Amino acid sequence: MVSTPIPDIVSPYGEKGLVRIAATVPEFVEAIEATLREGFAPKQAEIDTFLREMSWDETWRRMQLLIDEELARTRGTDGDRAARTRTTAVEEEEETCSII
Repeated sequence: MVSTPIPDIVSPYGEKGLVRIAATVPEFVEAIEATLREGFAPKQAEIDTFLREMSWDETWRRMQLLIDEELARTRGTDGDRAARTRTTAVEEEEETCSII
C-alpha cells in the first residue's frame, strides 16, 4: 500500500512499515512499483494483526473494562467480577454482530 504523507497514516502505519509514504509524484510511482514487485501477501498477516488490535470493537472493549474497573474501585465492589461481566457481554455481542 502507498499513501501520501497524511499524518494519521504516517503514524502509525508508515512508521510501522505497513504502508509506504510518498510525498512527490516520482516517490509515489517508485513506491507503487516496489509494492507491485514485492506483492501484498508478505505484509498481509502483519497488517491484519495490527488492524485487529486497534479495531473499534477492541478499543471499546478495553475502554469498557477500564470504566468497569474504575467504577468497581470507587464503589468498593469486586473489580474482577465487573470485568468478567463486561467480557462476557462483549463475547456474546461478538457472536451476534460485527462492526467493520
